[in-house]
Amino acid sequence: MSSPCRCGAHDAERWPVLHHMPCAYVGPAYDFKSSPQGSVCPKCDIVFTASDRDNEILGYAWRCPSCGAEWLEETLS
Repeated sequence: MSSPCRCGAHDAERWPVLHHMPCAYVGPAYDFKSSPQGSVCPKCDIVFTASDRDNEILGYAWRCPSCGAEWLEETLS
């Protein structure tokens, strides 16, 4: 991957952007806390798993661990 990060680092991490349908929260997977039962929504604190039907992946985001920059992955339509 050629880095679109302004710091020039090439170790950016790719994360799914999740939509938690019960509360309409949308954010990257790193916003959701982990628990033994699954992921915890940062907005409503409901625990869910990847197999639950009340969440979906909308796309992907990148985060640079070197400088903290975040950006969305462009999709081709």
